[in-house]
Amino acid sequence: MLLARRARLLPAVCVTATAALAVAALPGCTADTGPLPALAYSDDGAYLPHQLARGLVVDDAAPIPDVPKPLRFVAVPSRSSASTDGRARTVTHVYQGRAGLDDLRVYYLAQLRNHGWRPLPGFSNDGDILTFAKNTETVQVSLSRAGGVSTVTVLIRPREV
Repeated sequence: MLLARRARLLPAVCVTATAALAVAALPGCTADTGPLPALAYSDDGAYLPHQLARGLVVDDAAPIPDVPKPLRFVAVPSRSSASTDGRARTVTHVYQGRAGLDDLRVYYLAQLRNHGWRPLPGFSNDGDILTFAKNTETVQVSLSRAGGVSTVTVLIRPREV
């Protein structure tokens, strides 16, 4: 009788132990909306990995050397284009990732200045649109966030003097 009772409890004990191990192995609160890691994808369907920590670093493979994209952000080719007239570029690049807007704002303000861009007079860079100028070009970096995905739109245009 005791053996039969233990046999009936064994599946419940195994399920409880497995569930406890699974909960202990979770990385904690890493998603925007709860304790489980949420999956996120770019507009083109590329997987967006979690940011490993606060703060962003430059991706060495950034397609625009003087407006680098953050590491772990992915390009959205369907929304991007680039051309040049030999004097100035006309660029629209879109990147998506999982960082917060505050981290992105701090990152782009520092990176633009580090790469020779200067704030364009008459524009406030306190919000989610950053506007800078360098030589014969202007750059506008727009930041937005929806559903746990941050979108960065970089527009480089010939400067109107």
